[in-house]
Amino acid sequence: MGEGHAFALVGTDTGVGKTRVAIGLVRGLRAIGRRAWIHKPVACGGWDGRTSED
Repeated sequence: MGEGHAFALVGTDTGVGKTRVAIGLVRGLRAIGRRAWIHKPVACGGWDGRTSED
């Protein structure tokens, strides 16, 4: 089994496009035959007891 790599994508605020960038990276990696996936353990930006759209 080969070595894996992990990336952490961080941004300065909510709504700045982190999820969109992550999706683009995964699509690009998959397009060249790499196994890639997204794990989003935390979503922020919800209010009034509602959850975030992410």
